[in-house]
Amino acid sequence: MSNPIEQEIILQPDGNFYKRTVVTTLIQSQADAVQRVKSKPVFTVVDIPVAPKTNIAMFAGTNARKRFLFRKVDFFPLRGAVLKHRFEEAYRVAINAAPYQRANEDDEIQTRAFNDNNGLRWNPGVLGFSLYYMFSYSYVKEPRQSYVRSEGAPFVFLYSPTLKASFIPNLPNVYDSGLICTGNDFTETDTTMHRLLAANEHELNHSHCNNDLRSHRDFEADYVKFDKDGNTLPIHDEKMPQDAKGNAFFIAPTLEPILEYTKWLNSTNH
Repeated sequence: MSNPIEQEIILQPDGNFYKRTVVTTLIQSQADAVQRVKSKPVFTVVDIPVAPKTNIAMFAGTNARKRFLFRKVDFFPLRGAVLKHRFEEAYRVAINAAPYQRANEDDEIQTRAFNDNNGLRWNPGVLGFSLYYMFSYSYVKEPRQSYVRSEGAPFVFLYSPTLKASFIPNLPNVYDSGLICTGNDFTETDTTMHRLLAANEHELNHSHCNNDLRSHRDFEADYVKFDKDGNTLPIHDEKMPQDAKGNAFFIAPTLEPILEYTKWLNSTNH
């Protein structure tokens, strides 16, 4: 383009003339753009589970060492939290200064002995969701050793078979992207993928939750409800997501591997 700068005189509805300057900058050629679309990596899920309720996936054509492990689980741990009475038979999550500490013993229930001494657990299956963790690992081969390395903290998301869509639950210690805040005590390497997966899941289930990244308590209590024994309660229909756009608690995901895995779940009738 010989002259990338163009000027126009425009008559606006207010009766005045305005000068507008347009600067045109080359981004890439049409041929390059088409080639990029053609070479987009394909997300591939291995249909055969590599572990119980666990599928492995990758973007073929990119870093062949990196793998995504999608593991279906039954609960999200809220270890260290207690139950605080809200109204009628419903209790909400209370996370005080120390794990299992009760700020008001008359109004809060100790949860240390729940689930065989594993603490409080939120079960979204009661609400009609499947719960998934997404781990990402890389295979590292060096001259003297080979090992598996974690590519960061895992993600959590929910899948609705009714809406055929996934959502990020607005839970304590979970970012809007679904990334779980694991802190510093999280195993990064091991000799095999199965050993690292087992270690990471154990750490998730046995770490104490805190108030990091937590939404307003009363808002959260409209979506995360328990009875006095720690059993997850259903929520009102209007609080459930009505479509794939979700709502303020069930957030529509934006991370590409989660979106691609959701497509795979839809195509395989999971």
